Amino acid sequence: MQKRIVGLFDVDGVLSDSFKHNHKTTIESHRKFGLLRVAPKLSELKHKYDQSNRFRNLLKDIGVPDDKMSAYGKYWWKTYLNVIAEDPPPMVPGAKEAVEHFASNASAILLSKAIKTNIRLQLNMAWVNSVFKEIIIVDLSMDKMTEMVKLKARMNGDHLIYFGDTVSDGESSLAAGIKFGAMIHAHSYNEEKVLLEFVNAHSEMAIAVHGVADFGRAAEEAFR
Repeated sequence: MQKRIVGLFDVDGVLSDSFKHNHKTTIESHRKFGLLRVAPKLSELKHKYDQSNRFRNLLKDIGVPDDKMSAYGKYWWKTYLNVIAEDPPPMVPGAKEAVEHFASNASAILLSKAIKTNIRLQLNMAWVNSVFKEIIIVDLSMDKMTEMVKLKARMNGDHLIYFGDTVSDGESSLAAGIKFGAMIHAHSYNEEKVLLEFVNAHSEMAIAVHGVADFGRAAEEAFR
């Protein structure tokens, strides 16, 4: 039996243009905890953004003291939900059509740390349910790698590629033995330079994806 290609898709930075909302929330959270003097500029946050270790590496890099991390994290998520509820992030231009095209030739699964409320606010849920075979929400306290390993174990050897927009996405993918499609576009949470360096360092398992229209080409090339 011929192996299928299964595309795993992140939400923020891949399908949803939400980074400015993330930065706005970070600035407000720094203000709340008296850290405005070390608040990161948007470009600095893109350079440092890291989901691994329950975001603790990121918080440390943007000046949040260890003893404030727990309270900061809770306040940040509450604030972020308010920010995107007041001003829902748009989908990345062309993402809807690109995923539909991909799913017509392969299989698509949503795998993200974005909770259902976030997904509902950022994407059309009727559309999500119609195009994705499955929705996997990764607990914020866990690494995506854990869910990727579980998924890979029940995929019967199918070709899996994760379309993500951060180096930590790539690290999780590679640790799970899954190919990584690094989103190299203006909506990514990590800057282009950082993502390209990761792809070049892991060329056998990672491939640059130059925008949403590149999903299909990248997947085919990854498994050629």
